[in-house]
Amino acid sequence: MKNLVLSACASVLFLGLTSCSNNESLDNVELGTQGKLLKSYKLQKDVNGRYSMDYTLNDNTTAEVVKSNGAKEIYLYAGELTGTKKNSEELSLDNNQLSVDFVEDSQSKTSFVIEDEDIVLAKGESNIKFLQQHSFFVNKEEQTVELDFKVRKGVNVSFAYNEAEEIYEIHLKEGESKGTTFSKIFSNDGNPIKIDFVNHLNEFSRSESVSASLVRRPRSIIIL
Repeated sequence: MKNLVLSACASVLFLGLTSCSNNESLDNVELGTQGKLLKSYKLQKDVNGRYSMDYTLNDNTTAEVVKSNGAKEIYLYAGELTGTKKNSEELSLDNNQLSVDFVEDSQSKTSFVIEDEDIVLAKGESNIKFLQQHSFFVNKEEQTVELDFKVRKGVNVSFAYNEAEEIYEIHLKEGESKGTTFSKIFSNDGNPIKIDFVNHLNEFSRSESVSASLVRRPRSIIIL
């Protein structure tokens, strides 16, 4: 499994780790404890490849956003609400990756990290055209993650679970289509929720025979 490089501010530790390392793998993240100040958030990528996030706070919660090296840390404190319960943040990939930590009362954390190609900078040069847009709605109260996504016509979609890597896989390839919009709900079982879109690309060898190439993008890991 391809290792994912975590980018995080050294003073705010990503996913409960005691230090940040450019050689850290997503497979080694630790779980944060369940918080009470964050109600829900929705991460979305639009058809133009831009990421954004909306999040909703519980009553009497204050939020402070800190940005560092493409990552964001959102500190949540119990107390008088100084802004709005519903907030929005524009997100950008840094070296094809983005991450966000919600830090509640400087202790418990809710986090996610995404690895993807920055198609905004690539100016449409990507050879992966199966997935058009997708979003995650994370419900802290119900401890669930709802994935909604849309593919172009003529794309076959299938779901699988990789037990060895503990990854939920969504396979996309040319073929018989069963629709263009899909939705799936994942429940918290105490482990990180890992979701990979697995793109099946056709490649031609020197003998002009067709072989399959698997590209995992985008890749997501969510800590509830």
